[in-house]
Amino acid sequence: MIGQTISHYKILEKLGEGGMGVVYKAEDTKLRRTVALKFLPQRLSASEQDKSRFIQEAQAASALNHPNVCTIHDIQEHDGRMFIVMEFVDGQTLEDKKGTIGLKQAIDIGIQIADGLAAAHEKGIVHRDIKPENIMIRKDGIVQIMDFGLAKLRGKVTRLTKEGSTVGTAGYMSPEQVQGNDADHRSDIFSFGVLLYELLAGQLPFKGIHDTALAYEIVNMDAPPISSIKPEIDPTLDAIVLECLEKDPNERTQSAKQVSIDLKRFKRESSRQRVSRVSAVRPMVKPEYGGQNIPPGTPKGKRRVWQIISAILGAALIAAGWLLMNINSAVPTVARFGVVLPKDQQLDIQDYAAIAISPDGSRFVYKASGRLYLRKMENIEAEPIPGTENAVNPFFSPDGRWLGFFAGGKLKKIPLSGGSAVILADAQANRGATWTKNGTIIFTPTGRGGMVRVGADGGDVQQVTTVDSTRNERTHRWPQSLPDGKTVIYTVGSLGSPDYYEDATIEALDLTNGGRKQLLKGASTARYLPSGYLVYSHAGTLFAAPFDIGRVEVKGT
Repeated sequence: MIGQTISHYKILEKLGEGGMGVVYKAEDTKLRRTVALKFLPQRLSASEQDKSRFIQEAQAASALNHPNVCTIHDIQEHDGRMFIVMEFVDGQTLEDKKGTIGLKQAIDIGIQIADGLAAAHEKGIVHRDIKPENIMIRKDGIVQIMDFGLAKLRGKVTRLTKEGSTVGTAGYMSPEQVQGNDADHRSDIFSFGVLLYELLAGQLPFKGIHDTALAYEIVNMDAPPISSIKPEIDPTLDAIVLECLEKDPNERTQSAKQVSIDLKRFKRESSRQRVSRVSAVRPMVKPEYGGQNIPPGTPKGKRRVWQIISAILGAALIAAGWLLMNINSAVPTVARFGVVLPKDQQLDIQDYAAIAISPDGSRFVYKASGRLYLRKMENIEAEPIPGTENAVNPFFSPDGRWLGFFAGGKLKKIPLSGGSAVILADAQANRGATWTKNGTIIFTPTGRGGMVRVGADGGDVQQVTTVDSTRNERTHRWPQSLPDGKTVIYTVGSLGSPDYYEDATIEALDLTNGGRKQLLKGASTARYLPSGYLVYSHAGTLFAAPFDIGRVEVKGT
């Protein structure tokens, strides 16, 4: 086709060929500009499915107008062959350049890719094939995302992939793509995380020797910290990338825009100061306080499950503690009770705490079969709470009249006397909340970062704590307001251990002055009991330590 003129485009040379098209450099004879033409290959011309996908690429990409996305000018058909007229990008693919890219340039490239993806995701467009071959680096340094040939418009009914097939490139695919599940914009974030990991570490995070082994690693194995491969990599940057590589989309960074913000902040702060680093492998830190050992919750080997079980057992202990305070006996006794669910209900404990007990101990809420149920202690049956479908992390207001929860990426509340749920704030990937006596709700809206607060009636969201990268902090989560109304206890997770909390700490925050006080090391998911104990988790085991609420400290430490 070299030398031919199709419509008003004179073909100059062939630039390349991929699974969804052949690309030529051409001259637009009307506008006197150089463009690129992408033709559907002849061997696929007869396939209506591939034509539909080809048209979808043009429609999706033409809706975008962003410097980090290749511009689509037109779509035409010639002799039964469809082609897209797009911006000619004078440069090299990231695949060709990745071995020559330094740290500073890698961060700049990452920021531009994240900005381009954010623009696409805001339009409802998912790329589904982010990889170095689809990233162009122009001679002027501008990065552009190419080839939306596998794009999928969220909400579109038409299936353009074969039943049971996967769409993407092995090595850069997300766990949900590997498993053939629906892939939304968070799949692009995972693929982008793989790409960024490769730029920084010089190797892929998953390196199975064949497709089956590779798929297994993507779905089941955590990527090693980049700093374990290149110790000079800052732990803050390490955490940004690893957050993109979370297996569960709900645990993953929720937006490309957030990745861009994080990378820009890191670039800005790293130019001001050099933060401390952590080693790739750290010995397990034993709790500094022995405490009273309570029988183990779950085996240590199961990732994150012990946290949920701990939270549930902690809720049961709150009830036991309340009962203890109301027993007129000189000798304390342990009170236990069981909850038998109906056969059509199953307690939902996969990702979040499933039980909350009212402050006076008279009622409790649990999540089963995708919704919340309210039960009085003296009753056998529980009543479903309308408007709480797919809710997680329930918590009571101090007076017990309202229930807070998270659903659909929002923090909500609902009156237990009856009524509709009220949206209070955004919370894309919450990590717990607590309702204080002064009428505010303190919560962690994402998997990485500090805590924020909002009024119980909604309004502006204000930052309460900020993670300190110089102390290797990654997250402040699972807050609980103490009875004094001015203190909140919470878990501090470290940068070096994004997937487990053996080296986490429990801290107390003074809401009156913002002061922080460390209570325990090597502990997580703490809950204060009215009986005067602090219950916390370590290595899949619950511990109870005497707690002085007046001095806000664990006794005997």
